[in-house]
Amino acid sequence: DAGPLAGLPRIYGIAWAFVAHTDSRFDPELLLRFVGAYQKDDPLELAELWALPTVLRIVMIENARRLAVRIVASMKGREQADRYANALTGLATDVVDDVSFVSAGTASGWSRAFTVQLFQRLRHRDAAAAVALQELSQRLAAEGTSAEAVVQMEISRQAAADLSVRNL
Repeated sequence: DAGPLAGLPRIYGIAWAFVAHTDSRFDPELLLRFVGAYQKDDPLELAELWALPTVLRIVMIENARRLAVRIVASMKGREQADRYANALTGLATDVVDDVSFVSAGTASGWSRAFTVQLFQRLRHRDAAAAVALQELSQRLAAEGTSAEAVVQMEISRQAAADLSVRNL
């Protein structure tokens, strides 16, 4: 077998597929149907069935960890964008050490959370912010997207993450 689950017990793959297909929502009836459908093609051993509850918990905890990492990364991106926007608009109260990273690279090197926060902070500001906003828009256009599209993607991603967290 190849892929991300190669070498792992098949019960792990079943639990992983169940969590993926249900977006981490646990429904005992659905789990019974899911496992039953799997067993029609490839019956599970008794030890695998006994391991399923524990493995399912492990997969759900891993999914919660993955979501938490993504949430923390988004928070950091928004904080960086806030510091940069504050520096641009004269609201900074401290020295901003990481402003230089914004002037280099492409928008695709920035997180979506950073891009969205920066766009939202600069969109109705003064002339200094307008120049940065124009540069941001140009970078996004060069990559075949727009600030509005990135905002929409980020909102959709956050809504999906919220649903997954609620399901967990």
